[in-house]
Amino acid sequence: MISMPQVQSIRRLRRNGESVASIARKTHVSEPTVRKYLAKEDLSAVPSVRKPRASVIDPYLPVIEQWLAEDRANWRKQRHTATGIWERLRDEHGAEVSLSTVTRAVARLRREFAAERDEAFMDLVWHPGEAQADFGEVDVLLRGVVQRMHHFVLDFPYSNVGLVQLMPGENAECTCRRCATCSSGWAVCRSGSCSITPPAWAIRGTGSASRA
Repeated sequence: MISMPQVQSIRRLRRNGESVASIARKTHVSEPTVRKYLAKEDLSAVPSVRKPRASVIDPYLPVIEQWLAEDRANWRKQRHTATGIWERLRDEHGAEVSLSTVTRAVARLRREFAAERDEAFMDLVWHPGEAQADFGEVDVLLRGVVQRMHHFVLDFPYSNVGLVQLMPGENAECTCRRCATCSSGWAVCRSGSCSITPPAWAIRGTGSASRA
């Protein structure tokens, strides 16, 4: 890069009819440099781009993101708190970062995750008689041992009624059998207001499901 007085000399010599080679010799720059500044219209200095200052938490962000992603498969009370993440970074990775720095990073990542999740949903309008069904998982105490099992959920969003039953698996056979069992215990009414009498095994519940 040459100085502004040199640029002005190049342009002045050109206006006086000097050749590119002659200008290069007189200004002690290369011919490509002369051509470059003769063709350049805007001679304003390019402002320097300020690079964002690196944070001490940056090297640990991928680890934090992984832990938060794993939390989605756990129950809410079993998920990491900001303090828990800070303690794991300190103990497992030797991170020398403050709790406040970790708290801000965790809050920002959770906001980003929430924004991505909200973009994936759309509002649904439910009518009487429409249902949604899905499988889920639940921890149960079976023969003195906590085990994670499947459960089938049949939900009626319009009336806010959900029927749930533990299942051995998640397949089409289980779905058809449970739908048949559910329907056998209902009192159907076409007048607009009806009472649903679920089977004895069913319990009221709430949860997320996909529309059937």
